[in-house]
Amino acid sequence: MADRRAFLVATEEITDLEVDALFDRARPAGIDVLFTHDDPSLPDGISPLSNPLIRAACDRSLQQVARAVDELAPKLLLHGHYHKRYSGLYGHTRIEGLASDEQSSRQGEPWCILELPSLAVVSR
Repeated sequence: MADRRAFLVATEEITDLEVDALFDRARPAGIDVLFTHDDPSLPDGISPLSNPLIRAACDRSLQQVARAVDELAPKLLLHGHYHKRYSGLYGHTRIEGLASDEQSSRQGEPWCILELPSLAVVSR
């Protein structure tokens, strides 16, 4: 029988080119809200992955989102990825993580309403 191995392809990884393109589009006016798949830092209650290869890819993604938030300083960042509803801060940027459909009853809603112009986030 052939040796079988599993490989992970980090399809969610954000490239320097993509972040640079965001900078080009956002300047000079800047942005108020940034929607991303990932957070700029690991949220409380989420443990880092034990597999070093997967963890390295995840860390690069976090670093790219952090780079974007550090440079653009949005007032609000909304993201998914962890399937956990929570609120937090990264520097002066308010972070709102959204739950998944499967976890909505235990972890909060997988959606939110963004009130304008206050940028207040309403879940119910």
